[in-house]
Amino acid sequence: MIVSNSKDYGGEFQITDRASITDGLLDLVVINRKSRWKIVKIVSSVSSGKSNTFFRGEYNQIKKAHIYSKHKMLVQVDGELIGTTPVDVKVAPKALTVMVGR
Repeated sequence: MIVSNSKDYGGEFQITDRASITDGLLDLVVINRKSRWKIVKIVSSVSSGKSNTFFRGEYNQIKKAHIYSKHKMLVQVDGELIGTTPVDVKVAPKALTVMVGR
């Protein structure tokens, strides 16, 4: 499962290709169990930025979610491990101030 607010994941992969940091929504992708061949196709499509063709029906735009699992799952935020499920996620509008030079 991936919850994102931007298109890029890990700097080079586009799993949530409809994501926008300004739309007030989080993009949720639930990747259910797949065959090995399907996983190869998904990795290839994610690498090329065309993941949308594989995640139809598994791709949702949300404002908040309570994520839980029968078994504890690790949760990471921006590459950092923050704990295990359950976890609540939600949009925090205007929570980050960015300053840039001229």
